[in-house]
Amino acid sequence: MRFEGSDKYVVTRDLTLAVNAAVTLQRPLLIKGEPGTGKTMLAEEVAAALGLPLFQWHIKSTTKAQQGLYEYDAVSRLRDSQLGDPKVADISNYIVKGVLWRAFECDTPSVVLIDEVDKADIEFPNDLLRELDRMEFYVYETQQLVRARHRPLVFITSNNEKELPDAFLRRCFFHYIKFPDRETMTKIVDVHFPDLKKTLLREALEVFFELREIPGLKKKPSTSELLDWLKLLLAEDIPPEALRAKDQKAAIPPLHGALLKNEQDVHLFERLIFMARQNPGPMLRWAAPRLPFDMSVARPPGSARFLELKPARVSTMLVDFFLHLKDRKLPVSTKEFLTLLEALQQGVIDHSLDDFYVLARSTLVKDEAHFDRFDRAFGEYFKGIESLPGMEALIPEDWLRQSMKRYLTPEEQAKLEKLGWDKLMETFKERLAEQKERHAGGSKWIGTGGTSPFGHGGTHPEGIRVGGKSENRSAVKVWEKREFQNLDDQVELGTRNIKVALRRLRRFAREGAAEELDLDGTIAGTARNAGWLDLHMRPERHNAVKVLLFLDIGGSMDDHVRICEELFSACRSEFKHLEHYYFHNCVYEGLWKDNRRRHNERIPTQEVLHRYGSDYKLIFVGDASMSPYEVARPGGSVEHWNEEPGAVWLGRLTHTFPHAIWLNPEPEHAWQYRQSTALVRNLLGGHMYPLTLDGLARGMQQLNK
Repeated sequence: MRFEGSDKYVVTRDLTLAVNAAVTLQRPLLIKGEPGTGKTMLAEEVAAALGLPLFQWHIKSTTKAQQGLYEYDAVSRLRDSQLGDPKVADISNYIVKGVLWRAFECDTPSVVLIDEVDKADIEFPNDLLRELDRMEFYVYETQQLVRARHRPLVFITSNNEKELPDAFLRRCFFHYIKFPDRETMTKIVDVHFPDLKKTLLREALEVFFELREIPGLKKKPSTSELLDWLKLLLAEDIPPEALRAKDQKAAIPPLHGALLKNEQDVHLFERLIFMARQNPGPMLRWAAPRLPFDMSVARPPGSARFLELKPARVSTMLVDFFLHLKDRKLPVSTKEFLTLLEALQQGVIDHSLDDFYVLARSTLVKDEAHFDRFDRAFGEYFKGIESLPGMEALIPEDWLRQSMKRYLTPEEQAKLEKLGWDKLMETFKERLAEQKERHAGGSKWIGTGGTSPFGHGGTHPEGIRVGGKSENRSAVKVWEKREFQNLDDQVELGTRNIKVALRRLRRFAREGAAEELDLDGTIAGTARNAGWLDLHMRPERHNAVKVLLFLDIGGSMDDHVRICEELFSACRSEFKHLEHYYFHNCVYEGLWKDNRRRHNERIPTQEVLHRYGSDYKLIFVGDASMSPYEVARPGGSVEHWNEEPGAVWLGRLTHTFPHAIWLNPEPEHAWQYRQSTALVRNLLGGHMYPLTLDGLARGMQQLNK
């Protein structure tokens, strides 16, 4: 079975490869991406294209893993027993089969969709590890083992609302659906509106992508919203001319409410339009700066295939590549490496380097925040290589075993041995025996120069370069584009990766919540125990974490206004108990809530110290860039005379609120050059973190202690 797309679903090559790899190896496929990019629809179209039945499990915040297997309706059985119903004698009458059970007992292979897994409780994925791994589960009420007749193809979608456990990720293939570029989006629209006029399509896409490029949008319009907008344009018979908006006074696109679904975004858009009216000139039609937007995958014609390399060149290539990724701090595991080897052994890809890149990323990397780091590591390792050898000719046995002894534990070596290396080595020796000498020129043997399709430095329209640096480099490698640079957890927060930061905050919020009574679980447990009370608790869904947010404002912090606004907005949406205050450079005896009234309506810091309990988490946000006197001396403030140094007030705050951190928007490597930064960091007990994804994660971990 192979999936090549469908009439209703446009797929990219890397998505097709990920789906077919999951089909071949029978592993769950985890799909992430922006809302509206077709994650859910993918499973539906794969099932339709392959002629397989589809079982859908749409996850909610209250969904439990057990519901996907089965549910025992103890309440109904208790009620029926009181009414004297004879069916009470057979407990199977009260077993309600879940989605996975129905898929397991299907007479043919099937497709299972577990949609929006991140909506459920954080332990939900862990509760399904064994069932998805072994494709079986035990029914305790009937003492029955349910095993899948045919292993289903499992699709799991996530919108990044919370992180997924590492043990769960290791069992999945992973693919991140990038937002379609203009060419792909045109194909998608053609599928849904085959008779749409080209002029209307061109103008609508121009408006759509310019709206997406407006900086600061809280929710960018998605593919599904574009399709809804086009449907409205057709229903209202809007001509293409109405979208061109040559007159900036009429620069609001018609029916824009179908594209912008957030009140804050609408206000931002209207403000930009107002600015365009006041300052006509070189502004774009929708008052948004144009940014390069090209996420297409460039592939050379006649993609190269794997072939034999000289043994000295590739003695331990795959093992060394794996170790190279670990050296670059990528969280790759031996289990995932074995999965990659298994995929290569089974011929999942056609052995071009581009395909190997996609397969390796889907197999080894399970978080899009690590994509850019993987791209850099991949580019470093395979620099100057156009193609790779096949699995059957890649690793001579003696070199492999030496590397295994050097780098792998005995347990890991035993796992590798189970893959059947003897057969691979035998094939390698046979192929190597066909040519034992260097060959230059000619049209048949592997060598240098000449017109043979195999070798280095020669000319062939569909050739495979074997080793060496490219003489006629023409292909743009996917990993060199750095398309996921803004998702790296080491870069500063910004509009394109703020959602990944939100995920960190949401996880922190839910982990810090108390437990509450699970009423449904208590009723079911009590009924199962013949009326004896059986209390069940569950993590509280409403956030109860208390946060004090102190924001440095003005001066050098003006360069970081947008980042602070994004972070503040995230905190407001996540923390039920959030209080914020402003300060400038360092905290002194007064704080303020409204920056416009900072000189008239100050709040004594002592009042803040007595108003909130020690259970509040204190987060400072500032660059800590100032004169050391502002921290260490009385009268050091640049705005007023302070009787006590800022260090005294920082000490009082951290004593009252022991769970405190400082988030610094300046790069961490620059802190050593500012004396004031070192002073503030020491006063916080070293708990200063950069305002990056990784810094936020470390900061939240510290607050959880």
